[in-house]
Amino acid sequence: MMKEVQRANVYGFLARLFSYPRRETFQIFSHEDIFEAFNGLGEKLVTQANQIIELLRALGHEEVREEYVQTFGHVISAECPPYETAYGESHVFQQTQGLADIAGFYKAWGIDIASDAHDRLDHISAECEFMSFLLLKLDYFSSKDEKEAEEICIDSAKKFLEEHLGKWVPIFSALVMKKSPGGLYHKAVKLLKEFIEKEVEISGIEPVVYAEKALRSFAFDDQQCSQCPSPRGEGL
Repeated sequence: MMKEVQRANVYGFLARLFSYPRRETFQIFSHEDIFEAFNGLGEKLVTQANQIIELLRALGHEEVREEYVQTFGHVISAECPPYETAYGESHVFQQTQGLADIAGFYKAWGIDIASDAHDRLDHISAECEFMSFLLLKLDYFSSKDEKEAEEICIDSAKKFLEEHLGKWVPIFSALVMKKSPGGLYHKAVKLLKEFIEKEVEISGIEPVVYAEKALRSFAFDDQQCSQCPSPRGEGL
């Protein structure tokens, strides 16, 4: 079974993979130790991850940025939005409630939204970054034998996975694969989907997965773009 740090590294990789490909972030994929993040994933997922890393390096920053925009748009894609609350109940109250619930998880762990962030906290990269943060915390608490804090952290990670990532990653992945057949982000969401499925299995949870028809008809503020930083906090 993967250790918490390994799982955190994979979530961190996914967070960067699905964030807008800024040059400074993209440079992370050129580091040789990026491959170490996937130790223990299993042969199939390791192969997929390695193929993505090699493709990122082959394409280069500019081409990856172009493909990102083609897939997710400058503002947002109505076909495969990378925002959780674009899925599920269509009523605006449900969307607001969903955002408030996610914010509650972040605030409970002392994570503030970056002052210069214009993107939403329900972006796939933000949610993966949060899971990475929780797992690093879990590893720390385990190393210090802080049992109570460890249990709280485990419970938070399971709950966030069950109520959030585990519910919408399957539909998000399916829509991206349809939008970008054979492209970089087709491979990326395939890895994301299979990793989340693995996480759900080892966590012993049963998320209520959204069906494809759960994609909302929605309108976002023009100021909310997919090119902005994720939530930040200690360790992020």
